[in-house]
Amino acid sequence: MKQFKFYLLAFLLACMSINYSLAQTREFTNLVSYRPSGSGPILENDNIKGYYAFYMYDKADKKNDAYLLQLMDDNLNIVKSMDVLRPRGDLLLETVFNGTCFVSMFYNHKEESLELSSYDKSGKTLGTFKAVDLPKWEKRRLQAVMMNQDDAGNTTVFPLGNTGFARQSYTKNEKLGYVIEGFSNDLKKIWTVSSPETSEMLETADMVYSSETHIVLAVARKKTLMTKNADMFIQVIDAKAGKVLFEKPMKDDNEWSVLNVFIDQPTSQIYFFGEYFPKGAEMLKSKSEGIVTIAFDMSGKELNKKKYSWTNDLNKILKADQSGDVLEIKDNVRPFFHRIYKAPNGHIIAVGEQFGKATSGLGIASRAMGGGGSTVQINIYNMVVLDIAPDLSVSSYNAYLKKKTSVGLPAGYGSVNSTVLAYYVKGIGGFDYEFSTFDQAKGKFACVYRDYDRSKGDGEKADVMLGVIKYEGDKLTGTRVPISINSNSFSINPAKPGFVAISEYYKKKKMLVYRLEKLIY
Repeated sequence: MKQFKFYLLAFLLACMSINYSLAQTREFTNLVSYRPSGSGPILENDNIKGYYAFYMYDKADKKNDAYLLQLMDDNLNIVKSMDVLRPRGDLLLETVFNGTCFVSMFYNHKEESLELSSYDKSGKTLGTFKAVDLPKWEKRRLQAVMMNQDDAGNTTVFPLGNTGFARQSYTKNEKLGYVIEGFSNDLKKIWTVSSPETSEMLETADMVYSSETHIVLAVARKKTLMTKNADMFIQVIDAKAGKVLFEKPMKDDNEWSVLNVFIDQPTSQIYFFGEYFPKGAEMLKSKSEGIVTIAFDMSGKELNKKKYSWTNDLNKILKADQSGDVLEIKDNVRPFFHRIYKAPNGHIIAVGEQFGKATSGLGIASRAMGGGGSTVQINIYNMVVLDIAPDLSVSSYNAYLKKKTSVGLPAGYGSVNSTVLAYYVKGIGGFDYEFSTFDQAKGKFACVYRDYDRSKGDGEKADVMLGVIKYEGDKLTGTRVPISINSNSFSINPAKPGFVAISEYYKKKKMLVYRLEKLIY
């Protein structure tokens, strides 16, 4: 449910258990409306400084609703409470922090308009931007968001370092097209990149990487909505000037999908990860044969390329961290890569989570009784870590076993390509991955995820187990930590050293609770 963010956190490197009696707590009560995407961590120079919570708490008058933006320090002390008045009918879609300021996006259903507002850490309003006469494709997307107002999956605003933000939207063409807009912190639009208005193709774009210097888009083009296949491209944009540096088709003898992209700033090299499909076969109609990894320079020149077959390369070396169902991790279920980084030894570490299509018994039963829904679901399996040497050869491929979970699909999604469905699952927060932390100076990396196998190994059971994969001293290790959860809606966030931050939303009680759990290690 998180976007591609970079966190620094020194906790969770050798943790054994949690002492619940030392928890620090902050409660926010009488919430009228709340979205999980309205809260998050505050980081500066990759160090945790605190947290923010943005929610509606009252009706100010006949025409306006009252919101509160609560700013907390890393001990959950309130350092600033800011009242924000919004016209009646506005819906808070998302709040994003870039290290310097916040941007919140509101949707007004009556006006069919979007408004972005930015605030600094003292609560001062820096600027606003209003989008009216929305493209029909944007309206359709917002209609889907309105169907589930508690959904945390609205992700259209991305931080550009601490200097600004980028917004992803659609063109006003009759045909589907994309627009990426760059803004300063005071929400002055400084550049626009879009598909051509005269394009004969339907074009969509997903932002897979953003920083102060670069944006990377995964672009798909197809002739009509009924066309089964789409041509895939990656497009690299100068985030300061809004200039397209290069665009590359994702194919050679094989078509490729886009799983993730990482830019190594010191060397200005771009590392691309995708799946490749059988020679001559279309991506949206076929099962992938393996992973393709490519290193580009900033001009788009290909520096190195490797392909790793599921059957002949990766599945043969896949090792599990514990005994379990070997078939489950060696079947041709693919990983979706959440986080990629470069270790001090030059190795590329890709953290992913296995997923695959499966028949939905609940969906079949619903259909039999005349209901809707898809007869296909996405099963979420184990965490995997792919360690790639500087020459792009595979150093290791490890699985960290966890309990299988499932994500139901809307009606009609059963025939959609699995890679496309992985982005859908990511957008609605269906994966168990939570966040990653990286200490560049010390070469330490930690990935945090949920594991619904509640067994603690001592005969007792926890509400949820927190899984941790760490990379330190060129070695990968994994551990599981029990956490106490009292709500069905919760998030796990980075915290100061020795702690983990947990937020829980109680809809019936209209209450949001933040707490810090002390780690003993």
